[in-house]
Amino acid sequence: MKLNAFVIGATGWTGAEIIRLLEQHPHIADIYPISRDADIELESIHPNLTGINKKTWSLQSLPPVTPDVVFISLPSGKSQEVASLFNNDRTRIIDLGADFRFADPATFEKIYGKPHLAPALQNAFRYGYVEEFREEIGQSRLIANPGCYVNAALCSLLPLIKKNIIDTENIFISAVNGTSGAGSSAKRELLHYNMINNMLAYSLNGHRHTQEIETVIKTVTGNEANVSLVTSHGNFARGIFMILAVKLKDNVNADRQAILNDLSEYYESNPFVFITGKERGASGIEKDYAIYPQLAKVIGSNSCHISVDIVADKRELRIVSVIDNLVKGAAGTAIQNMNIMMGYNETTGLSRYGI
Repeated sequence: MKLNAFVIGATGWTGAEIIRLLEQHPHIADIYPISRDADIELESIHPNLTGINKKTWSLQSLPPVTPDVVFISLPSGKSQEVASLFNNDRTRIIDLGADFRFADPATFEKIYGKPHLAPALQNAFRYGYVEEFREEIGQSRLIANPGCYVNAALCSLLPLIKKNIIDTENIFISAVNGTSGAGSSAKRELLHYNMINNMLAYSLNGHRHTQEIETVIKTVTGNEANVSLVTSHGNFARGIFMILAVKLKDNVNADRQAILNDLSEYYESNPFVFITGKERGASGIEKDYAIYPQLAKVIGSNSCHISVDIVADKRELRIVSVIDNLVKGAAGTAIQNMNIMMGYNETTGLSRYGI
């Protein structure tokens, strides 16, 4: 059976990316873009979709079909009422906002400063971090997609915590996101004129993905985590370049290659997480760029590239994790979740390789 897919929030960057990927998916019958306004030619908003020949629908004038899957790509706080519209025994829902990521609706309200309007629906949602919760996702009809920074961080941290390699008392994360991570609304600071040769720090008073990372670490490993996440936008459109600094446990050898081997073993059967480190040069002090992941190499893919290094005298492990924020950080993971929910191969319609 092929699926009818609704994409709500189709005029945003993530909505467009979902549509782009679904167009290549062999199990999709038709895609219905839904936005605030109906009858907008989609390619007039997203020229990269030229030739798609689709107009938007609106929530007030929905397509005359029952969707098999609904992707909700709306600002946080907007998904709750929309999800309720499609909550039936047939339709799978994948929410890319934060509305259903926390088991306790009060946690969402505290972090996002908005009331939770669908607390009864919250209990039916499962958290869609694929690398850890495949079985639960496969048995679920409602999925909350992880945040983009959360995906990049958890891919790096969870195997190291589960293998008792690192402490969780002080996890420092510095992440640079493309300007698409700020959404598609016009912002003067993000104009090309301002972004060239520039970077913009934001949310240094506490990024809202911090507690999401800490919550998943506690859920999966039982460890309390203290995460410090600092974020900025770089002068590029898409991608997340993340560096993490953590302390090695006292009984762990400060052996870079051994830790890379542990990570490679952990992700051996994972189709989208790659450990890319190689042996450093003989001197160990040259600028050897090739031993760390490069952001450009994952753009357009659903992959996460990870490598590590060690400051031996400080017993500090430094990790580089790179993803495309619009694919692995959003649309790609959503489609990976759909594949698992429907019993398809999870790689269907997704690329492991950057452009």
